[in-house]
Amino acid sequence: MDKLAKQVIDFYTKFKKEPTLLDLNIEDQSLLTRKWNVFVTIYLKWEINGSSWNIREIEENIAGEIIKNTINAISQDPRFEPIKIDDIPNVKVRVDEITDRRVLKDWEINTIEPVTNW
Repeated sequence: MDKLAKQVIDFYTKFKKEPTLLDLNIEDQSLLTRKWNVFVTIYLKWEINGSSWNIREIEENIAGEIIKNTINAISQDPRFEPIKIDDIPNVKVRVDEITDRRVLKDWEINTIEPVTNW
C-alpha cells in the first residue's frame, strides 16, 4: 500500500492531477477488489507533513482510497505546505488500514474542526 501511495505522490506532483488506476502499477490485485478505509500519513524529512482519511462513504476499492487520501494528505492538509516535486526524495509514506470505522452523518461532520480534530 505504501508503494502505491508513493506512485500517487510522484504522479500528482509531476502532472498536477489525480491518477487513474491505469496510470499506476498496482502489483497487489487485492487493492482493486477489497473495499476498505485507509489512513495516509506523509513524512517529510522524518517529520509529519500531512495526513488524510475519509470520513464519508469510502471509495470503490482500497486503491481508490489510497489515491484520494494520498492526494489530500500531500495537498489539502491545512496544517502543512503542499508537497512539491523537489520534496519527493525526502518523502516517506505510511498507509494504515482502519479496521473500526463508521460513516459520519452530515451534522456530525459539521461539528468537527479539522485543524484540532485532524
